[in-house]
Amino acid sequence: VSAKNKRPDDKRSTFIGTPYWMAPEVIACEINKDDPYDAKADVWSAGITLIELAEMHPPHHEMNPCRVLMRISKTDPPTLSNKKKWSESFHQFLSRCLIKNPKSRSTAKMLMEHSFLNVIDSHQPLVALYKEVHADVVETLEPLPVNEGGDKEDSESTTTGDSGSLAGDIGPEVKAIPSGDAWIEEVDGKPNTPPDTPSKKQESKSRHASTGSEGWRYQTISRVRTFEVDGQVITSTIRRVVDPQGQEMDKNRKFQLQRKEDLREIRLLQRQEQKDCQVFAEQIAGSMEGLERKYEIRKQDVARSFDGALEVTKKNQKKDKERLEAQQAADMKQEIKQIKQEQVKDLKGFLQQLKIEVKEEEKLVNVSVMEQPKQERKQTLRRKLSDIQGFKVEKEQSYKNQLAEDLEKHKTTLAQKQKDEMRNLEIKFLLSKHDLIRQRENDLWEIERAKLQEKHSILKSNLQEAFLLHNQQLTERHRVESAQHERLYSLKHDDMKQSHLLERRRYPKQLKTQHKANMADLKKNGKPKSELHKMEDAFMKQYAIKMRELDQRHRQEEGGMNLEATEALKELETIQREKREQLMAIEKERLRERDAKNAQELKEWRQSLTSRKNQLEAHFNKELEKLRSLYATEFIKMNGNGYMVPRSVSTSFFPGVTEEELRARSFTNVL
Repeated sequence: VSAKNKRPDDKRSTFIGTPYWMAPEVIACEINKDDPYDAKADVWSAGITLIELAEMHPPHHEMNPCRVLMRISKTDPPTLSNKKKWSESFHQFLSRCLIKNPKSRSTAKMLMEHSFLNVIDSHQPLVALYKEVHADVVETLEPLPVNEGGDKEDSESTTTGDSGSLAGDIGPEVKAIPSGDAWIEEVDGKPNTPPDTPSKKQESKSRHASTGSEGWRYQTISRVRTFEVDGQVITSTIRRVVDPQGQEMDKNRKFQLQRKEDLREIRLLQRQEQKDCQVFAEQIAGSMEGLERKYEIRKQDVARSFDGALEVTKKNQKKDKERLEAQQAADMKQEIKQIKQEQVKDLKGFLQQLKIEVKEEEKLVNVSVMEQPKQERKQTLRRKLSDIQGFKVEKEQSYKNQLAEDLEKHKTTLAQKQKDEMRNLEIKFLLSKHDLIRQRENDLWEIERAKLQEKHSILKSNLQEAFLLHNQQLTERHRVESAQHERLYSLKHDDMKQSHLLERRRYPKQLKTQHKANMADLKKNGKPKSELHKMEDAFMKQYAIKMRELDQRHRQEEGGMNLEATEALKELETIQREKREQLMAIEKERLRERDAKNAQELKEWRQSLTSRKNQLEAHFNKELEKLRSLYATEFIKMNGNGYMVPRSVSTSFFPGVTEEELRARSFTNVL
């Protein structure tokens, strides 16, 4: 199972792969997904693959796949078992690949510059090996030859061709020789004998003696491959000692098939876990999308409600404004008409009074003129009457001007009053609009607060469900590991029973056959019967002792096997308990981090809310001031003559500003 990163710095946190080749950081992702790994995990796998190519098996191949994960995490990096067999450059290359800390591990680019790879000047051995692997195979099975000493011949692996042997290029010669129920490997002509195992010669002699009546159990299988490299035909022959009855092969085959089945079961479990995680991730994404959709709908509802209320307010304000304008126009007309009527009456009364005053003045003038000399009377009378008429006209005109000025003052006062009423209406509408905006913003802020709370609740619930799913996966994995452990040790126990059964059948025969041969030699040498009887009695005692030792050794082996199985099971349970404790600790830490993050988000939201409120109120004050300034600089047309005159302005809205300054600003605006 593999995946390709799109960028060099991409990381992954999936726990999937074959345990024997897993890097430690990949294994750590089984519990902690917050520390992902990068492409350096492949460098570790490449090092394990090199060990597999060198030794035919990856490290810890004899162990159950589930226990390998713990062994990789807690032990030192693996090395080659036979260090003298391989070059120092190869050891250094492996040591740079197999570093548990990924930060200290070499990258692929750095490894490409290593001397282990730079010394390669020809790919011919790989070509030959590739063609040999894909060549047709001819197998022959022959009885195992016996030499004069009774020893069986070793298996051979040879490669010949027209230009010589390529065995040295392909790899060292490996010979496999059966010894009891085990196999002895011979590498480069040196036997690698397991501890407490009889020598090849002694074992072959005893088997030659014990199998004389049963026939040869082992045979030689030869595999011949013929292939062509650079125009040269090469023949490769590999000989190996096998058990035609299948006992040894069946044993190895059973364990190999069981290991493959365990790996397959683990891969299926990993794929199912990955599928469950993907489904859970889709559920989380769906819940977050549902949350966003839910609160987006609530925001749209608030916006629609605000738009509707604002539209109604605008319509009412328009009606009120039209009604007020019509009422003000009617009031202005009625007020001016009434003032003009009163002024007409006042002017009529003033003229009558003025006429009376003029007549009295004329009488007084006539009386005063009669006191003048006769020749001056006519000229003086004419002059004084002319002065009286001029005074009359001047006073009449002054009174008319006063009436016109009073009318204009009344018009200005009434216009200012109407303007104040219109301004108050506009301010009332603006304040109503501000109240609607405040209500809308309060609703939106409440939605934001509820969204933060519900988001925190969903994320916290998803976090708990994720750890619950992880715990369930750990439980299922532990169940699979326990089942694999039971199957493995069941196979080992059955194999041990079969081995013990065969040994109980062969060992007495071997002892008796050897005793008969010894007795026959003694009889030939002319030993007395008394000594022969004594030797017979000693053999029976020794036979009983050896059989008891055999039974005791079998019981010890069975007890050791049971103890090993129990210890391995306890180890699995300890690992499972440690994983659960670690998972619970990580869960508590993540929940605390989630709560702290939510508290920080709420704090930042409240701080931003204060700033937003202040900005909104400042905007409201600016709009209100703009409206007042608009009414403070309004103009009206007088008598339709095209001249613009500023209305009188109330300075109550502009503290610290005099009326002259406002009029100056107004005129400046006019200019």
